[in-house]
Amino acid sequence: MTRMFTANGLALAAALTICTGSASAGSFTINFDSLRDGDYASSDPVAQAHGVTFKSAYLTADLDDEGYEILDLYGNFIPGYTHWTTYTDDFADLIVRDPNYYGRGDAPSGTLALDAMFDQTLIGFATPLVLTGFSFDLDASRFGYPFAMDLLFLDGDGKTIFDTSFVSSGLFNFDIEFAPLLVHGILLPSTSKLYDTLTFTTATQVAAPAGLLLLSVGFGVLGLATSRRRIAKGA
Repeated sequence: MTRMFTANGLALAAALTICTGSASAGSFTINFDSLRDGDYASSDPVAQAHGVTFKSAYLTADLDDEGYEILDLYGNFIPGYTHWTTYTDDFADLIVRDPNYYGRGDAPSGTLALDAMFDQTLIGFATPLVLTGFSFDLDASRFGYPFAMDLLFLDGDGKTIFDTSFVSSGLFNFDIEFAPLLVHGILLPSTSKLYDTLTFTTATQVAAPAGLLLLSVGFGVLGLATSRRRIAKGA
């Protein structure tokens, strides 16, 4: 009986571990300092571990059912009928640079930062994240644009689901918190500055169905073992 209880206890422990492991609360930071100057930003080990990519992006028109761009009579975008997408040429993947390359001083994290000086950057996620916060540092220079730049959070179609803004001139750090939001990508504006120490804060996830199923099986087996012990005692 003792061996049966131990085995069932281990099964329950495994179920609890898997169920708990399906949650992913906390945060992770990408600072690019493990790379070399000129490397692709997406090759950062932390970025790869979390399925994060950095590509140059642009705004384009949605397509109608026949594959034509939805534009007004003058060939301009129509609000609500646009989305963000990435370039597919050889220059789509953004690189990291020592800010000193542009005369911007040392990177906030130490040596390297994301070179988005002249690109609008789409941060893509291989698996959508439920975010509750996002922050980044900008190079230590006083360069930048003296007007508001839009920071966009995107859905799977490249459309904005949440936005905020900041002025990059003289700004060294940006930090925002918000209610849990399922995000497929983040659009960083071209600010004439380099981005560094990007931190993504994630919400607690509900246990995956497989984990819950295994957990219920574990409790079921444990209950069966307890019932058998009671029968054995009563015999």
